[in-house]
Amino acid sequence: MRNSVTIDSFGIIFLGWPSLPTQPNLTLPKGWGVHAAPDFEALKSLLNQGFRGTILTRFGPNAFSLADYLEDAQLELPVGALGEQAAGADVSRFMSRNPAYRYFEITDTQGIEAWLHAQQSPPAQQNRQSIRDYLFQALNTSIIGVVHSHWDGRILEANQTFLDMLGYTRQDLQDGLLDWRNLTPPEYRQKGDKAFKQLIEQGSVPSFEKQYFRKDGSRVDALIGIIGSFPQESDYADTCLVFVLDISQVKANERELHKSQASLLRSQRVAKLGSWLYDAHEHNWYASEEFYHILGAPPNTAFDTKAKYLEYVHPEERELWSRTLDELLAGKSEIALEYRIIRPDGQIRKVRSLAEASFDERGKLLQVCGIIQDITESAQTQEALMLLTAQQEALLDNIPDMVWLKDCNFKYITSNDVLAKFLGCSKEEVKGKRLEDFVTGDFAKSQREMDEQVLETGQRLSREDCYTYPDGRKIWLESIKSPIFDGEGNVIGITGIGRDITQRKEYEEALQSSHELLEKKVIERTNELQAANQTLKENEKLRSTFISSLTHDLKTPLIAQKHMLELLQEQCKHEAGKIAFLCHGLIENNENLLDMVSKLLETYQYAEGKIILHAEWFNLYTLVEECLDTLGALASNKGIELFNRVPADFEPIRADRSLLKRVLINLLGNALENIPHGCHAEVRATQTPDKVEIEVADNGNGIEPEFLPHIFDRYGPRGSRRHKLGSGLGLFICKTIVELHQGSISAISTPKQGATFLIRLPKPGSTHL
Repeated sequence: MRNSVTIDSFGIIFLGWPSLPTQPNLTLPKGWGVHAAPDFEALKSLLNQGFRGTILTRFGPNAFSLADYLEDAQLELPVGALGEQAAGADVSRFMSRNPAYRYFEITDTQGIEAWLHAQQSPPAQQNRQSIRDYLFQALNTSIIGVVHSHWDGRILEANQTFLDMLGYTRQDLQDGLLDWRNLTPPEYRQKGDKAFKQLIEQGSVPSFEKQYFRKDGSRVDALIGIIGSFPQESDYADTCLVFVLDISQVKANERELHKSQASLLRSQRVAKLGSWLYDAHEHNWYASEEFYHILGAPPNTAFDTKAKYLEYVHPEERELWSRTLDELLAGKSEIALEYRIIRPDGQIRKVRSLAEASFDERGKLLQVCGIIQDITESAQTQEALMLLTAQQEALLDNIPDMVWLKDCNFKYITSNDVLAKFLGCSKEEVKGKRLEDFVTGDFAKSQREMDEQVLETGQRLSREDCYTYPDGRKIWLESIKSPIFDGEGNVIGITGIGRDITQRKEYEEALQSSHELLEKKVIERTNELQAANQTLKENEKLRSTFISSLTHDLKTPLIAQKHMLELLQEQCKHEAGKIAFLCHGLIENNENLLDMVSKLLETYQYAEGKIILHAEWFNLYTLVEECLDTLGALASNKGIELFNRVPADFEPIRADRSLLKRVLINLLGNALENIPHGCHAEVRATQTPDKVEIEVADNGNGIEPEFLPHIFDRYGPRGSRRHKLGSGLGLFICKTIVELHQGSISAISTPKQGATFLIRLPKPGSTHL
C-alpha cells in the first residue's frame, strides 16, 4: 500500500485509524491517494479540502455515526465497513442506509479490491439500465433465477424467480440488501470466490453446486452457471450474468432414495413382497425371488424394457400400465397401480405395484425401484368383508356399545350409531376416515398404538382409557379389539367394541374410599343412631300433632257437608231453587277432601321410594307457558297477573317434565290462593355450567318468619300463609320431587314484600347439589 500527500478525486480515507493500516493489504487503482483520519475532525478537514473518494471504516457504532454525518452533510460518498463476522441484521441495517454503503470481512481482500476498482470508473448508468431492463424483461418468466452481478459481489439486478427463491422482494434489491457474499454461507464463500477469479482470468467457469441463505435464515441448494467477463470499454465492464437453479427437491429426492432402499429390505422381511430395481446408468436389472414367483417368470429374467414386462400384463390392462409408467419416467416421483397379470401357465392374478423414480440435477433418470404384491385373495376377501359389513350394519345399530370395523390402514369400514354419536357426526361421515380425523391428544395416540399392536401380533387386546370432551367432561372407555383374518390367516382388518365404563370406575373409586373410611363410619353411625333415636321420638310427637291437624281438617268439611245435606233435604220440600247452590258446596267440599286424601297417599308413595323419574330434554319456557295457561282463568278471576320471565331461547334442560310441571303449578297455585287482589306472580330462570335455577316469586304479604324454617316439613305447623293448603303436604311433595332430581328447594320471604321459592337442579354430568 502506498501513501499520498495530495487530496485526490479518487482515493481512500481510512477513518478511525491513527495511521495507514497494514490490514487489509490492498492493491489499488493507479492514481489513487490513501489517507488516514483518526477521528471525524480529520475526516472533515479532508472533505473540506475537496476529497470525494471512498471511505473505509470499522464496522460498528463508528460506521453508523459516519452514515449520519454524511446524510446531514448531504454527501453521497461510497463507504465500506470492515468487520469480523458481524450480525446479519446489523449489516442489513447499515447497507439499507444508502446503496453506496457496503460491508466486507476485513480479511476479504479480493472483495474489497473489486469494489474499490468499481468506484474508479462507473459505467454509463442510463445505457446499462435500458439494456438491463430489456434483458430481465425477457428472462423474468424463466423458471431459472437470473442475476446481473458486479465482480465485487453487488447484485445489480435479478429476475423474480431468483427473488422468490430466496424470499426477498424487489424493494430489498433496490435497497442494496442483496450481495453474493452475505447470501453465501461461510463454507461456500471460498468456492464462490474461486469461481469469480476463474471467470475474471479465463472468461468462463464450469457450473457448480453451492448453498445460499434465504431471507428467513434457511438454506437453498442451487446449481450455479456464470457467463460474463465483458470488455472494460463495454457497458457491462466488471459484471457478469449468473444463472441459479433451485435443486433443493433433487437433493431431497436423493436423501429419500437412500431411505427407500433401507425400507425396501424391511418390507421384504415383514410383508413378503416382491421388489425390483432398475439402474438406468448401468442398464442393470435387479429383482427378488418373490418378484419372479408372483409373475411365474424364470429366475433372473431381466425386465429392463417395457416390452418384456408387458408380456406378463393382462391385455386389458396394458394401456393403463404403459401410460402410468410413462408418467413415472417423465418425472413423476412415484406411482401406485392395481392391475391383472397373466402367468405363463395361463393363471390370472391381481397385483398392486408401487414404484419410485429418482433423477439427477439435470433431470436424467438415475434409477427406478418398486414392489409388487399379489392381492388376489385379499381383494376377494375384501369384497366379501364389505358384503358382510352391509349385512351386519343393522345388527350393529342395535348394540348399546360402540362397534366398528377398520381396514389395515386404520380407516373405518363401518360403524354403528353409538360410535358416530361419540365422534359427533353421521355413520357415512365416519367411513373412510381415521380416529385421528375426529379426536386428537393422548386418547387418539393410545388407540392408534393399540391398533398397530393388534395388526402386528394378530391377538385380541383390551384397554381402558380416559377421554376428555371439548367441554371438559371426562368419561372412561373400555376398548376391546380383535384382528380379522382371511382364508390364509393374514390379518386384513380390525373389529372393535368401545364401552362406557365411567359408572363402574366411579363405583370402584367409591368402594375404595368406603373401605378406607369404614371403621370411621362405624363410629359415626353409632352416634347417628343415637341421635336418630332421639329424632324418632321428636318425629312421633310431630306425627301426633300432624294427625290431630289432619283430623281437624277432614272433620270440618265433613260437618259442613252434613249440614248442607240436611238443608238440602229440608229445602227440597219448600224451595227447590236453592238446590244448585247447596250442590255446589257439596262438590267443593268433596274436592277438598279428595285433594287432601290424594296428597296424603302421595306423601307415603314418595317416602317409600315408589316414584320413578322419567328424565327427558325439554324447553323450560314452553313448560312455564303451559303452567300459566292452566292457572290463567283462576288468576284472572282473582285479579292477579302471572308472568313468564324465562327466555324463549333458554337452553334445554333434562328432568322429569310432568313432575317438574307439578311443582311449578303447586307453587303458582299457592301464590294465587294466598296473595291479595292486584298482586302478581312470576317464574324466572338462570343457569350456570353446573346447575339450573328456577324462581317462583310473588309480591304478596309474605310468610311469617316463625313458620318459614318449617314450611317444607312433613308434619310442620301452619301459619296464615298456609291457611288454604289443607294438610300442608303440597310443599312437602314439591321438596320430595326436587330432591329426587338430586336438587334442592328453598324459600325466602320478607313480611309485606312477598315470597320467593328457589329450585336448584344439577345439569347432567355435574356434581349433585
